[in-house]
Amino acid sequence: MNKILTKYRNIIDNLPVAAKYIILSIILGLIFIIWHYGFWQNIQRAMRDTSATIESKNVNISSMKIKLKSLEEEIAAKKISEQGKDNNIFTKILSPQQTKMFLHDLLNNNNNLVLLQLHNTPPKEVVLPQTNTRVFEHGITIKFLGDYFSTMRYLQAAEKLPWRIFWDKLEYEVTEYPTAEVTIHLHTINATESG
Repeated sequence: MNKILTKYRNIIDNLPVAAKYIILSIILGLIFIIWHYGFWQNIQRAMRDTSATIESKNVNISSMKIKLKSLEEEIAAKKISEQGKDNNIFTKILSPQQTKMFLHDLLNNNNNLVLLQLHNTPPKEVVLPQTNTRVFEHGITIKFLGDYFSTMRYLQAAEKLPWRIFWDKLEYEVTEYPTAEVTIHLHTINATESG
């Protein structure tokens, strides 16, 4: 093997410089052709295929989002039509004063909670989606002191009331462990501004 390499090396060494450059150019050209057709085109093809796959997946995702949105709208419309079967959107809704009374009574039944504040906020007129029914939101804010577990029991009891109460916001701030100051913002809806 060494003899063969030595023989070719001697032949190349004896060639003029121009011939050496031609041989080098031919070798580099062959390497480039092998690299271009053997590797680079395969890489380019794989990149194009991957790009096309990604684009197709993005189109599928977009169409799925559109389908999901239309399904959500159908579900919302169905719920509203089912509510409309009652012919009274205000079934199971108490007046703000009655709601305040029930929330206050629930709080008094829990010895570990201390009422700080319970008041109504001014009503605001809103339009229910899909039905275009004009109603009034009557806000109620209740603030009390209590520990975490007593607060949880109170919230669970309030959620189990058979009337519709819409929860807006809950603020829970520990004042002195384990006692926290809890503020709940909620509202009811009514057909009249006076409730």
